[in-house]
Amino acid sequence: MSYHFDFGFLKGSAGPLLEGLKVTIELALAANVMGLVLGFLLCLMVMSRWTIVRWPAQLFIEFFCCTPALLQIAWFFYCISMMVNVFIDPVGRTRPQSKPHCVQCRGVPCRRTGGA
Repeated sequence: MSYHFDFGFLKGSAGPLLEGLKVTIELALAANVMGLVLGFLLCLMVMSRWTIVRWPAQLFIEFFCCTPALLQIAWFFYCISMMVNVFIDPVGRTRPQSKPHCVQCRGVPCRRTGGA
């Protein structure tokens, strides 16, 4: 078998691809730094001798260890944003919504709820 790969469609796309790589690396580094700092603080809370500090940290850890990551992602992306009425764009910019939305319109303002 002989395969011939054609990457001709990538000509002229180096700029946007490198920009996307830059954003990906920035997000990964920021997430790692935040995870390290918050994880260290959570570790200190769990090791505390005060029950009022230790129990919430243990509950937090148990919740996130016992639920699948895909469920957590879906919950934070869809459910939490609906509860606080802030919807997340794909790159992470948030936009507050002034008009209510209905479930049938999937977050798009419609005539039934008074949206534009």
